[in-house]
Amino acid sequence: TIMCGDYFVSVRREGVALAGSPFVLSVVAGKTHGPSCTAVGEGLKTAFAGHEAEFIIEGRDIIGNQRVVGDDAFHVEIEGPSTPQISVFDRDDGTYLVSYVVAATGDYHIRVLLDGLQIAGSPFTSTVMPGRVVAVRCTGVGRGLTR
Repeated sequence: TIMCGDYFVSVRREGVALAGSPFVLSVVAGKTHGPSCTAVGEGLKTAFAGHEAEFIIEGRDIIGNQRVVGDDAFHVEIEGPSTPQISVFDRDDGTYLVSYVVAATGDYHIRVLLDGLQIAGSPFTSTVMPGRVVAVRCTGVGRGLTR
């Protein structure tokens, strides 16, 4: 397996190094391969209702080399108790910032696909917990609240 990076190649003819040898051979990542891509971040595991959650998709080639350019059409699907708002932002460095907001608590299943194929680890399950209390959105009821 050849990993990305710079390699030095020495070329000799009849035991004598060729002029300019050793040469530098730069190996770059190949085409993005969906099943080899990965995702990391807290938003794959937990989130809070009404608040933005995030995770990062890492583009990789078929042997796992990290891509360093963007322009891949990742598709994110999230299914659960409420309909999410989803955004995928191409950082143009081989990574993609995914953010989402859901309104209801519960378990959500997150699928990340490239060309119809799921990435490594997909689907993920994120548990959405109640968001923090906001005083202006609270109400009180009961006999003790009236005069």
